Amino acid sequence: MDELLQLEDLSERPIAASPLRSPRVAFQRTLASAVSVVGGEVLLRVASFGAVVVMGRLYGPSTLGLYATTLAFATVAVMLAECGLQLSSITEIGRAPNRVNQVFGRLLSLRVILFGSLLLGLFVFGLFCKWEAYLWLVGGLVIVRTMLYSCSQLQFCVLKSLDRMRIIGAIQVLTFTLLSVGIAATYLLSWSFVTLLWCGLAAQGVEICVTLILLVRSGIRPSPFYPHHTWELLQTAGPIGATYLLAAVILRADVIVLSSLRSPDDVGRFAAADVGLVFVYAVSWMLGTVLMADQVRCLQSPAEGLYHAQHWRKVLFFAITPPCALLFWLAPWLTKTLYGPAFASTGRIASVMVLAVPMIFLNSSYLSRMIALGRRRIYFGVYLGTAIVAIGLNVVLGRIYGATGIAYAIVGRELLMLVLFWTFDGHAATSVSRAETGMAESTVVSGVGVQGD
Repeated sequence: MDELLQLEDLSERPIAASPLRSPRVAFQRTLASAVSVVGGEVLLRVASFGAVVVMGRLYGPSTLGLYATTLAFATVAVMLAECGLQLSSITEIGRAPNRVNQVFGRLLSLRVILFGSLLLGLFVFGLFCKWEAYLWLVGGLVIVRTMLYSCSQLQFCVLKSLDRMRIIGAIQVLTFTLLSVGIAATYLLSWSFVTLLWCGLAAQGVEICVTLILLVRSGIRPSPFYPHHTWELLQTAGPIGATYLLAAVILRADVIVLSSLRSPDDVGRFAAADVGLVFVYAVSWMLGTVLMADQVRCLQSPAEGLYHAQHWRKVLFFAITPPCALLFWLAPWLTKTLYGPAFASTGRIASVMVLAVPMIFLNSSYLSRMIALGRRRIYFGVYLGTAIVAIGLNVVLGRIYGATGIAYAIVGRELLMLVLFWTFDGHAATSVSRAETGMAESTVVSGVGVQGD
């Protein structure tokens, strides 16, 4: 804890966004930031995976299915209320780092107002549906923790926008430690399912408090909330929020559709494999925020931004594909070993899901570049089209093949998204090349003119 509080005082350093200087320096800096951000998120997802394993072993597929369904609805609801404020903080602060306190204050205040409205709406919805007391408790714990996680990510995005990402990993190591202790105690002492949820909520609360303390101690203090310019901020964040809402719908519709077609036990067996896929999406989105921050700093040099994006896509593809090929064959054995004989069918589902992993990371890279460049129609259109196709595939293949059909639908939607992004980004790359060629030709012509004079 003392080491965390030794974060450098950001107020004593220039916080203007600095452009990337050379490909090698850019790669090294991005890699260091990615190791901190993605590494910390990986640890948290490992802890979440451990919690799912404990749920499956202690409480069975039915309880795991209830948790997965509740989390799916909670994630979509939080993304709806989030309105894109988390990701827009990177672009807004990255373009005007000297106004970080004002922007952070507006973002934080809007987040509290929107989440308060969401809780009120969910309360009315629960009364209308006549939820049982147990569902109120489980749903409340899951939704509140999801909200706290979103608030914590907003604080992290402030650090990302100012290129101060290395401390994020240290904070998440602390959260991982607290989660691991709670999960281990639950398993060893056979605590109840609700107690396990309370452990996760407590760890998330500690993460928010520690991050806020570090921000305040380093000179970043959210300014008081004023309605002025709030509507402009929501307008800017709107397309990003709608896109990430569609992303959440695409991801969580797998469990939601399956829960309407099959039994809770089947949902639980699918969720045992799906937790790994959720982990992959979370890590890819975290890496995408790191790449997005670099793309914002490259806005004044389109060729440099294009090179940076293409280089990282190659790195991601060649780094991820070989482990996925190995995991494709090991998945049946791993799932049966982790969850027990009751989850024997989970292995086949996991093997199919693994095929989508390289495409998930590449799509996240494309999305981060499109957001940084402000190409709202492209990234929103791609996600809207993919969402429509994905839900249709889920319904059709889920009815015919059950959980395995949903897994095939996941691979299909990611392939469609990759083709769409590749097509649109190819046009952008051609435009950049033509612009660079035109600049070079004009330089040569002007040089010849000077010599002739």
